Amino acid sequence: MLIYQLLFLCSFLFGILLVIGWCETPQASIDSSAQQVLDTLLLPNCEVSSVKRIFCLKNHYRTFDGTCNNLCNITTGAALTPHDRFPGLDPPTAYEQPGDQPRQFSSSGTHIPLPNARLVSKIVFSNFPNEARFTHMVMTWGQFLDHDLTLTEFTVGVDPQLDCGTSQEPCPTLIEKPDCIGVNISYRVRLRGDPSVRCTPLARSERNAEGNQVSFYP
Repeated sequence: MLIYQLLFLCSFLFGILLVIGWCETPQASIDSSAQQVLDTLLLPNCEVSSVKRIFCLKNHYRTFDGTCNNLCNITTGAALTPHDRFPGLDPPTAYEQPGDQPRQFSSSGTHIPLPNARLVSKIVFSNFPNEARFTHMVMTWGQFLDHDLTLTEFTVGVDPQLDCGTSQEPCPTLIEKPDCIGVNISYRVRLRGDPSVRCTPLARSERNAEGNQVSFYP
């Protein structure tokens, strides 16, 4: 039994030495690599195992999918992971059941249909005049923030331009196309550039089992 214990101890020490050597770079000494491994192992309250965290140390460059940016929780902010909610601040998902459908009625208990999204947009922004100080750089910066931080994956297998109707017909209902959530364009909110448009086809975001949207970009 003592021999097996000694063999196990030697194997464990040898494994630690291999990890240190694996993580070593030409610019760093063995001492600094060992310290990095130790610091990674001692990170508190991590959601992944120490083995996976140490594996991240092998990559000396940023990963393509955003994994390993956070050595404690290596999938934080990575592509194809759910957007996080702030504990205690964000309410849980509020889909209509059955089927985790988007809300279509007021939450006040009166079952009043929610207004058309484009009508709300036109009413809210109708009083904003055009201002020359707002250039295309403002729009580009907003697009960067939106697409970099909140862009989500479409529902798998759904192409909004092919599967969610056309611009010349009313949008399909959620019963007809449960993964589509187009915006109907009525006579009250016609597009100035093309009054014939009757629908803006849109697909729903991909969701995990809890209903949280899934990130597309890291």
